[in-house]
Amino acid sequence: MTLSNIIGIAICQLINPALTTEASRVPDMILYIAIISTPVCISALAIASKPPTPPSPSGETEKFPLCEGLLSLLKNLDFLCIFISFAIFVGFFNAFTSLIEQIMAPYGWSDSQAGIAGATLTVVGLLSAILFSFFLDKSQRYLQSIRTIVPVVSLSFLSFIFVIHFNSSFAVVAVMCGVLGASAFSLLPLALELAVECTHPVSPQLSTGILWISGQLFGAIFLVTMNALRYPSNEGDPKGNYLRALIFQGTLSMAAVPLSWVIGRFGQRVNRRLVIDKTNA
Repeated sequence: MTLSNIIGIAICQLINPALTTEASRVPDMILYIAIISTPVCISALAIASKPPTPPSPSGETEKFPLCEGLLSLLKNLDFLCIFISFAIFVGFFNAFTSLIEQIMAPYGWSDSQAGIAGATLTVVGLLSAILFSFFLDKSQRYLQSIRTIVPVVSLSFLSFIFVIHFNSSFAVVAVMCGVLGASAFSLLPLALELAVECTHPVSPQLSTGILWISGQLFGAIFLVTMNALRYPSNEGDPKGNYLRALIFQGTLSMAAVPLSWVIGRFGQRVNRRLVIDKTNA
């Protein structure tokens, strides 16, 4: 399910620019999205609330009601750390991918180069997420993985201050987009799975739904903030650049790294579902 969301994002990022070659075609693109998404949303009503047979022993556990589940999440320090990290990194990723063309344009890079950078980020990220999901499913090393990947994502965001502003090689930009895509896309299934593990028996729909909402909300906030930090069209070197926005992105990303290091150190069991499944295997 996590990969289906990633694939959908990747397809949209690749197809939408091809459909909107002119500003006047943006309403047409929105209409196409509405035509495709409406019947898909309606079909979701036919999906059963749960499978006829639980996929694992932990699936038979009675889940908390909504209010009790929300209260449990608020008291779970591990989940709160995941929540803040997820909101920041997904938010910045959404904002950065939305602004990548505007970020690169002041430095003389063309729209096609910005498109290649975005496609590199998406394709490399998608392939990495697929491979990493298999690894995570087999190894179940959630804590070790998140403590490794989060610093890589943060350093990738920080590096764009130098890669964009002080670098003239497009190859370096493309490589760093690939690194950011690989680490950021891999973080998605990892954070969602770890959130479900450490909050069981809270409903997975509740914990992961809150994470997705936070990521989209922070993405909108960061998008507005980064645009506000952009130099005016007659100021900066080069004029109209996003250097201050990139510094904001890199600094806040690095500040969020310690949150990944304290997950699992609050005396609460993290792999709750795995313990139940192994005990009843």
